[in-house]
Amino acid sequence: MPALMSARAQAVWGELAPQLLELGTLTIADGVALEILCNPIANLRDAQADIDTNGQIENTKHGRRKNPACNVVNESAKQVRALLGEFGLTPAARAGIPSTNPAHANLLEQWLLDDMQTERNADTDTENLV
Repeated sequence: MPALMSARAQAVWGELAPQLLELGTLTIADGVALEILCNPIANLRDAQADIDTNGQIENTKHGRRKNPACNVVNESAKQVRALLGEFGLTPAARAGIPSTNPAHANLLEQWLLDDMQTERNADTDTENLV
């Protein structure tokens, strides 16, 4: 974990790294890319917490204005959305990224085989009723 990351970004790293390792989409070469993903997630969470506490509209001595945290949420969400796919963290991205974790391939294969067997059993049960 990069030492220069904020505590919040380090917490995000601690959440994501195990998930990515389990998915098989994180290698030693991906540290910088993961760091780049963790920072906007941390910013997004911090800004959303500010909005949750203070609201989207703030009262100032000059009148009402949009909470600047709204802009941080919007910009961070754009960055996060763009980077999530790089690590297979969206359903669409996972469909196109092969896992380097053989256990996942075996689990998927077993699930598909079990599902096919269940369908065959249901078809056989239906035929026996006729």
